[in-house]
Amino acid sequence: MVQRRVKRARRYRAVPASVATRLAEAARKPIALVIAPSGCGKSALLRRLSASRGKTFFVDASVGDTTLRDVLRELCDALRPIALGARITFASSYARAAQSGRPAPMLARWLARYLAGQDATLVFDAVERLGADVPLFAELVERLVAELDGGIRIVLACREDAGLPVPRWFANDLCGMPLGPEVLGDAAGRAPDAEAAFAALAPSERDDLLRTCLLRSFDPTLLVTLGVPQHPLLAASPLRPLIVQDGAGGYRYDERLRARAEAALREDPAIFAAVAEATVDALERRGRVRAALEAARGAALVDRVRGLLRRHGAALEEHGDADAVEAALDLLPPHDDDPTVLLLRATREARLGRSDMAEAWFRHVIDRAGDTALRVDAGYRLARELVRRDRPDAVELLEPFLTEDGLSPQQRAAVLSVLGQAYVIAQREEDAQRAIAAALAFSEQLEPAERAYLHTRAAYVNLCCGALDDAREHAALGARIAEEARLDVVAFGAYSVLYNLVYEAEGPSAAFRCLERLADCAIRSGNVDFHVYALVAAYALQVERGDVEAIERLDHGLRAFDLHYGAAPSVEGLLPGRALVTAWAGRFAAAHDLLAPSGEQQAHFPDREALRWAEIALYAAAAGMHEKTAAALVCCADALDRDGRHSHHAQRAIVIASVAAELAEVSPIRVPPMASPRLAVLASAARVVVARYRGEASAGELLAALDELRAHEFGGLAKLFAALPARPA
Repeated sequence: MVQRRVKRARRYRAVPASVATRLAEAARKPIALVIAPSGCGKSALLRRLSASRGKTFFVDASVGDTTLRDVLRELCDALRPIALGARITFASSYARAAQSGRPAPMLARWLARYLAGQDATLVFDAVERLGADVPLFAELVERLVAELDGGIRIVLACREDAGLPVPRWFANDLCGMPLGPEVLGDAAGRAPDAEAAFAALAPSERDDLLRTCLLRSFDPTLLVTLGVPQHPLLAASPLRPLIVQDGAGGYRYDERLRARAEAALREDPAIFAAVAEATVDALERRGRVRAALEAARGAALVDRVRGLLRRHGAALEEHGDADAVEAALDLLPPHDDDPTVLLLRATREARLGRSDMAEAWFRHVIDRAGDTALRVDAGYRLARELVRRDRPDAVELLEPFLTEDGLSPQQRAAVLSVLGQAYVIAQREEDAQRAIAAALAFSEQLEPAERAYLHTRAAYVNLCCGALDDAREHAALGARIAEEARLDVVAFGAYSVLYNLVYEAEGPSAAFRCLERLADCAIRSGNVDFHVYALVAAYALQVERGDVEAIERLDHGLRAFDLHYGAAPSVEGLLPGRALVTAWAGRFAAAHDLLAPSGEQQAHFPDREALRWAEIALYAAAAGMHEKTAAALVCCADALDRDGRHSHHAQRAIVIASVAAELAEVSPIRVPPMASPRLAVLASAARVVVARYRGEASAGELLAALDELRAHEFGGLAKLFAALPARPA
């Protein structure tokens, strides 16, 4: 019987033209459906179509744990030739999306960034195996189709409709009539029944199958390492159709046969453990560390999981396999106090935004790890988190590590570069510049990824210290290296520096070009806080321009996020824009009350603090709260004295404060020459506003000044100046 089935399968090496035509017709819609019972040959058909067409990527939903997470990870693996970054950022993207409570829209936006512009077909087989995750998978498919607007085709195959919203898709013209068994017929060729195939194996074939069935994929070199140099099923066995091509020179078993063999192997726990250990060791020796870790986890080999994490955990995270590390950590007991395990758990907590728990575990590793390199690594990782939260105590954490003996150039450069950022937060600019210069001395000894981190941090330090040309050079270099190395988190940091530089030098339109790259990196990184930052930055730019329609669109986008989890700086960044929009309607007291509590929160950056106090003073003055105006102006002057009065934010603060002082009838503030033509336009308009308030300028002059502001993308301030009250009679 098996022989006859195999011969029949071999008659149909090519997909019949009639079936291919029907599938091509179905694929004219964004989603094509193949729905047929088991045994109709749909899997064989789709595999052959995938192998024969360029940019067609096949995912078997029956592989692994049959969850949405597994299917999406398999898809990212398949997409490596055209979207390597999707695989690298999968773990953090999925974790953040799962936390959000609305994973499908977020995952669709993230994945669409990698597939945009691609002419590709995604094929998912055995969708019914997803069970309870089918509705979530269907929503993801539908959202992805909407994001890409027809730029991608998706083929779904299942035994029944499996709970897919086929009627709605059909009504919305997302899919045509499904291809069923009447179309497939016997055309694709039926693979041998797995149970019958397993029973028909010769003893040597069965033995080799059992020794290799824990491998998700294999090649001849791996088989030699495992001690199976002549695998009978790779040769002329009648069961050869049950082994599927899997990449260049690689193979994998039909999942039904592999699962049947694993079930047989598990009947003897001792033999199963021996085979699992040999499989894990062979995979590690061949450099397939992720596969080794997954095999060890699947077999519940706790000691081998711990050993693999010790040796390779950090490298796996760096190369985008954090999801494998997270799954392995879940196997280990919660009380496992291995320092490396604790370090990886701390990093996971930090990645998921649970800062307090992450810090506790980082400090535990620092206190008890006997290995210097491990202590330094823990200190470096914790310091990165502290710097992201603008905490100056990163300085006292890092400084002692510089006296440690035996630090590698890579570790010393990493510690120095983060220390430079920490010095900025602690307002020790000279120390920051010295630290970053010392770190840059190691640049030639670093790998590309390490250099990307270094130059991005150097850009940040130079930006904050006023060395703008150096900041731009390092940011551009860091962004280029990071994008080449597919380090989206690092590229995001570099583009954020460039965004600030371009905004200050050229204004909103030019800044939007940087912001687009920054937003791409934010979505690809899977970091929701970064994405919120990009939206908040876009909101601020549109408020600057006074574009009401764009502001409403961004408001809608921001409401899609639950901002309580978000990074405080990102959410706080909304306040100036919200206050300005409120003031457009003449609600100056409300604008003041919205912004006033944030004045004291800007102390790490005196120029930004000065601008915040100037804005608070202007709203207070417009609302007639002159005592509060005077107090805010004192705070503004103090911040300006600490800043040096030369940065973009500082000069803008002086202009805004001059208008506030006039409205509150306190001592006038002299406005110095501005550093840029755009700021000069703002200063000129402010002088006209002050003159008009005094009765020394005409309405026509004021209107001309406001038009000039709009022409230079200061539409938001033009609306504010137009709304200011007239001088009391």
